[in-house]
Amino acid sequence: MRSTPSILIYIMYIWAFFFSGCNGIEDHETRLSSGIKILGNDVYGFGPQGRSAGKTAFQTGDRILFFSDGTTSPDGCILTFDGKEWVPEKPFGPNGNGKMRYTAVFPVMDTDGEGLFGKEQLYESSGKTLKDVLFCQDSCAYGNVIRLKFRHRFSRIDFNTDSQLSEKVTGMICKTAGIESFCPITGNIIYSRDCHESELHGSEENTYSFIIPPSPAGETPPVELSLTGSGQSICQTTVENITFKEGTAYSCNLKSKGSGRGIYTAEDFIAFTHLINGEAYDDRKLEEFGETADGITTYRLKSDIAFSEEESARIMGIGINYKMNKAFSDIFDGEGHTLSGIRLNRKLNGYSNYGVFGDIAPDGIVRNLNVCNISYTQNGKIAYVGLLAGINRGKIHNCTLQNGSMELTDANQYSGFIAYNQGDVFNCLAENVTISTDDAKDPAAGLVRTNAGNILNCGIGHASFKSPENGAHLCFENKKNIQNCYVYGPEGKYNALCFNTWETSYMAYCYLPDTYKKDFIGNDHNSAYEFILRYDSRTFVLEEGGRKLHEKLNEWIGSTGASAYPELEFCRWKQGDTRPATFILP
Repeated sequence: MRSTPSILIYIMYIWAFFFSGCNGIEDHETRLSSGIKILGNDVYGFGPQGRSAGKTAFQTGDRILFFSDGTTSPDGCILTFDGKEWVPEKPFGPNGNGKMRYTAVFPVMDTDGEGLFGKEQLYESSGKTLKDVLFCQDSCAYGNVIRLKFRHRFSRIDFNTDSQLSEKVTGMICKTAGIESFCPITGNIIYSRDCHESELHGSEENTYSFIIPPSPAGETPPVELSLTGSGQSICQTTVENITFKEGTAYSCNLKSKGSGRGIYTAEDFIAFTHLINGEAYDDRKLEEFGETADGITTYRLKSDIAFSEEESARIMGIGINYKMNKAFSDIFDGEGHTLSGIRLNRKLNGYSNYGVFGDIAPDGIVRNLNVCNISYTQNGKIAYVGLLAGINRGKIHNCTLQNGSMELTDANQYSGFIAYNQGDVFNCLAENVTISTDDAKDPAAGLVRTNAGNILNCGIGHASFKSPENGAHLCFENKKNIQNCYVYGPEGKYNALCFNTWETSYMAYCYLPDTYKKDFIGNDHNSAYEFILRYDSRTFVLEEGGRKLHEKLNEWIGSTGASAYPELEFCRWKQGDTRPATFILP
């Protein structure tokens, strides 16, 4: 399932340019007691910066490690900046004639037994951010003044949030290539096999700057970013196919889509479910989560959200108010994000409709939403219950459900996806739904229990039912229209497409595996159906015509779907890795 970030990314390169923190240093006639004069406060690379963006000039008291093959201290010594010159802790002098090669590195760190800076030294203890290492390597003639010119050995990436996004973001976690060690003499970087995560919190300038390793030769490892707010991840994005160069700063502008209003965290979602039903929730306002244009309000899910058991207990079904019985009549746009771990077990008073959405009104729309690892345990009288929706009178499209379970005692109508559909359900896919009930006479359905509307371009796979005597994978009872749908997974003892069909119903261009032995309809009451075909469960090739299942599904979209339902936008299919056909998401 995709997790498309709720931000727009723009990459800019800020090429290295010169910074000098000390211009016009004068050479003095007198020499240090060491016999070697060392100057230099020049740092090359990087540009305007955000937090932890790197050093641009040295301050009095800064220290560096200095190595040279032409001094009496070749194994390295510490030099301290006095504001003009670099002064050694212990005097040393030249040792030879001709060229003297030298290196210098900042900051001073302890070396290991092999003379390397280890990762324990290279990363800050707080936030595990990479230190900005400055490096200088050059040579000069003996007796000449040494002028150190440092460069940033690593890269930098700045993440800039716009004012709307920054209202939600309180920190960032940046995942990059890791560094195992660094050689202060040669400047060589030894990369780790594992990635490394760094973390920053709070930024008054709305900019978060991370020092990151330059890209290894011939590689472009991605930089993965997670934006956090209220202690939870609110969205993720990845910067790819960039060769990060040392001393170079890169800018990534993160912009919210629209106003930045939306549902980012579990607490946001809980608050929304109460407020949409007319229930007060602390000091939260419904306007935080949606935008209204032309009298239509759209609520947007801005990130993937995983719920704990305690958080699930506070979720209300959207579109059901136990006092007002109000249906959901707005638009809920999941933006391709996923709600996971929801446990629907709220005690209901009297007969109610229940699911993530309890009751969707004729003008209500639920779209682009993924739900996974969701469960329902009956706790009170229920009229219609589906894991996604109890009743749909509006439109549900581009939605998926993965791994759902239901445990019921005396429910009336129930299904793994939608209990009662009187509207349009299209471009939807449910998989791995398990239903258990104490009453064997209660019929079960994987996708829709009762259809009095349209089910178009959908799929159901691996539905399993425990205890019910009767059931169907796709729809238990069809009263109207089902087209261009398919079933996959084990047959069990239930009908593939429908158990009951009314004489008012129509079903066409639907597909089931060749391993299914039962009739695809259990009780047919003079209904109309045509073009019901079987496909090879191993190759996904249709028995009739020799075409792949996903090709046949797409054929309907371009012909019957386009002519009969011009107002609906159907998703095309491709062959999946583990399923016969899966959606090509926009």
